[in-house]
Amino acid sequence: MTSRDVLVVDDDEVARTLLEEVLEREGYVVHLAASGEEAVERSKEKFFPMVVSDIRMLELDGLDVLNHFRTNFPRTVVILMTAFGSMETAVQAIKEGAFDYLSKPFKIEDFKNIL
Repeated sequence: MTSRDVLVVDDDEVARTLLEEVLEREGYVVHLAASGEEAVERSKEKFFPMVVSDIRMLELDGLDVLNHFRTNFPRTVVILMTAFGSMETAVQAIKEGAFDYLSKPFKIEDFKNIL
């Protein structure tokens, strides 16, 4: 584990790959999960200082992922993103402990500024 480890959680393979490329160029060690369930399982194997998760996913969604990390790994920074953004969802995510919230599509520069 390094402080540069980040877990990307998204059920969209294209989005996961794009984030992986951006984060690796920024010097992060990227780990991928295709679902909320996989993210929870990965957290049992390794501590992640940062998690970037989509909100809209089947079964365990991004808010469930946020809740899991807030409860079990309170030092983990969680950034949530969604293509179906609304002000209410953003407020809920921040109230529940997300570090930040991005609406898709977002500018890569905006994402990098959050990092």
